[in-house]
Amino acid sequence: MKDPTRIDEILRAVRNAWAGQPDLTLPTLMAMAANQGIGWGSSDEELIGYLESIAQNYPPEITPDDLADGGGFMLTMMDKGLRISLVDSHVIVRSHPSHQTVVWEFDSFRTTGPGFPLVITDTAGIDHRLGITERITSLEPDSNRADLKGLSRADIGDAVYGIVTEDGRTVTLSRRLEVSSADRRSLEVSHYQWNRVISHAPLIVELAGGELLELGTPTKVLLAET
Repeated sequence: MKDPTRIDEILRAVRNAWAGQPDLTLPTLMAMAANQGIGWGSSDEELIGYLESIAQNYPPEITPDDLADGGGFMLTMMDKGLRISLVDSHVIVRSHPSHQTVVWEFDSFRTTGPGFPLVITDTAGIDHRLGITERITSLEPDSNRADLKGLSRADIGDAVYGIVTEDGRTVTLSRRLEVSSADRRSLEVSHYQWNRVISHAPLIVELAGGELLELGTPTKVLLAET
């Protein structure tokens, strides 16, 4: 007889994979495993390995300790237009394309997961309640870049970088380029089509028409999405 205590381990793996994407039905989750060749004749270990990989990509919950090893996460909120990234003690808040991308440092956050509120405490000790988490996606560390020189629009894929410059501008670099700058009385958000990054410091980007746009010296380059 096989060890019956393994059942609890399998059920934990199912729970963690399912809790990270609760909109899935259990039959759908099992069908996804079947599409990966896990079915009749597969071992329990194969199923557990597959479920653990899903839970790693879409965690059932995250705590501040999960960022200690340099990892990062993007949270899709129940407010469909709001995406929040947590990386390197920074919060990157992206909403409607016409709105400014906001980047700020945080001190901590409360454990959250799909269906639970996201509450982030900034470095001044103020709590920010940012809505209900719908899904958490682990960011792929291989996409992280300290130097953007040579990056092209053709190669950026689905990656999104949040860049803070010395003069206070916030630059969002994805398949398009967004530049946000604010003074005491106004906020300006500009969007551009771009070809490639010519220089990192100062940050110089070649636009689609060949014009060069200088954006200041980056102080932070943060991976917001992969």
